[in-house]
Amino acid sequence: MSSTKSRPISGFTIVELLVVIVVIGVLAAITIVSYSGISSKAIVASLKSDLDSNSRQFKIFQVTNGNYPATISTDCKTQPDTTTNKCIKLSGGNQFDSYDVNNTTNPQTFTLTLKNGTNSYDITEDSIPGAAPVTITLDGTAFDNGAGWGADYGEWYDPDSGDSGCSGDYARSTSSTFNLTPYSNGTITNASLSWTRVNFWLGSGGRNKYLKRNDTGVVLQTWDTTVDVTNVSGASINSFVGAKKGSTATFLWDADIGNCGAGIWGVELDMAQPKLTFKWRAD
Repeated sequence: MSSTKSRPISGFTIVELLVVIVVIGVLAAITIVSYSGISSKAIVASLKSDLDSNSRQFKIFQVTNGNYPATISTDCKTQPDTTTNKCIKLSGGNQFDSYDVNNTTNPQTFTLTLKNGTNSYDITEDSIPGAAPVTITLDGTAFDNGAGWGADYGEWYDPDSGDSGCSGDYARSTSSTFNLTPYSNGTITNASLSWTRVNFWLGSGGRNKYLKRNDTGVVLQTWDTTVDVTNVSGASINSFVGAKKGSTATFLWDADIGNCGAGIWGVELDMAQPKLTFKWRAD
C-alpha cells in the first residue's frame, strides 16, 4: 500500500501583493509625470519654432511691402497672402492668439502671440520667443467700506431770519489699495483702473475731481466736474503701478469743490468696486 504526501501550495501573501501594487503605482505615477513633462517641453518647443518661423516671414513681408502685415490669417485657401495680409502656418495643436502691429512708428513694431492649451508664447520684431504676459485683475479695497464716499458742502440762507452760513467738507478724499506683492519679479504693462459706479453731482460752481498717488499726492489724472468715467489708463497709471510692484499701490480720489462763498450748493462723488488690471510677464 502506497501513500502520497501532499505538497504545500506556494503563493503570494497579502503583504507581498500590496507591496507589488504600491510599486506599480509609483512607477505609473513617475511615468505619467515624466510624460507630462516631456509633452509640455515639446509643446513649448513647437510654439517657439512657429513664432520664430513666422517672425522671419513677417520681416520678409516688410522688406517687400514696406510694412508689416496689417492682418494675419491661418486659412491660406480663403485668406491667402496679399499686400496687407499674411497667412501664417502653425504646427498641430498650436493656435493663433493675438497680433498687434504698429506701422506708423519708426521702427515699425509687431507682437505675435500663439497658444497651445495653457501655454502662451509671443515674439516681437526685435525679440526671441518667450512666455507671453498674462492678464492680472486685482480687487482693491473698497471706498468707504463699499458704500462710496461723499464730499458734501453747502451754503445755506434763512429768508425769515436773514441768517446764512456754510457747512460740510470742501476737500474730502478717500483711497483704494491694491496688493502687488506677488508680482515683484517681472514686468508690468498696460495697467488700467476701473470701477463699476461713478456719480458726480454739483449744485452749482465747482472745480475738478482727481486721481492721485497716495504716497506722493501727485495727480495721475484730472477730470472736470461734468465728466463721468468708469476707467482710466495711460502712461502715468502704468508708471505708478510698475514702480509699486512687489509692494502696494494706493490710489487717492479727491475733489476740489471750492469753499464758502464760491457759490457751490452741494457736491457728491461716489465710486465702488475698484479693479486694477495689467499685463505681467514673469522674469
